[in-house]
Amino acid sequence: MEEIREMFQQLQADVNGTKSSLKEMEVNITNKINNNINEMVGNLQLKIQRLEEENESQEKRIDTIERTQRQRNLIIFGVEEEERSYADLTIKILSILNDIIEVNCAISEIQALRRIGRKGDKVRPIILTLTTLGRKIDVQKKWKTLQNTNYSIAEDYPPKILEKRKTLYEQAKIEKENGNKVLIKYDKLIILPPNQTVASPQATRNTKRVLSQTPPQTNPNHESMEVKGHMQPIKKNKISSYWAPVRPTISPQRVYNMDL
Repeated sequence: MEEIREMFQQLQADVNGTKSSLKEMEVNITNKINNNINEMVGNLQLKIQRLEEENESQEKRIDTIERTQRQRNLIIFGVEEEERSYADLTIKILSILNDIIEVNCAISEIQALRRIGRKGDKVRPIILTLTTLGRKIDVQKKWKTLQNTNYSIAEDYPPKILEKRKTLYEQAKIEKENGNKVLIKYDKLIILPPNQTVASPQATRNTKRVLSQTPPQTNPNHESMEVKGHMQPIKKNKISSYWAPVRPTISPQRVYNMDL
């Protein structure tokens, strides 16, 4: 009987030892699986972060390329669709540039012309691409010559920037109601100091360096707009976020960056 008791005790000890070993194995396997999962999740998070950074970088490059491509563009509104050919449209635009705006533009300075959108009841605006940025600026400087005509001109902004500017207009109204003077400059809202005078050329250059979060413009003043007591009403076949009188660049006190 004593031998049987000892054998039973030994067997029970072996079973307990086996259970303990199994528990240790279970813990080790669980820890190993968890470590592997954590490592995999960490690697995936790192890859996702890198992809997001690369995607953001690519978007910035695309925005830069698109802005550069539109740099010499102007949108002309109010030109009746009477042309029968590209040559007819070219002659009409040359007449507007030379006879009304008075910039002495040669046909060789027009790189491209096209109507925007599908043909319908409304007169479609025209995208004018000039061969040089300087000639575009010459046209912009004489925007007042179109005040008493059916024509108007505007910057050719990318769609994403147009959406940002719509949001900025709402913010500009609020700031104006609070008594602030503001400028909308490309995709930023600039709030001016209350008693700020016209900045010197050096101050203007310094301001450009401080504010520049998008590719530099040769003449960024032509993309600025001072918001007065009321917003101009939307005219037929015009976009509200387009051209407004050019104002001198003034050093900002605050800048809103509106990233939609």
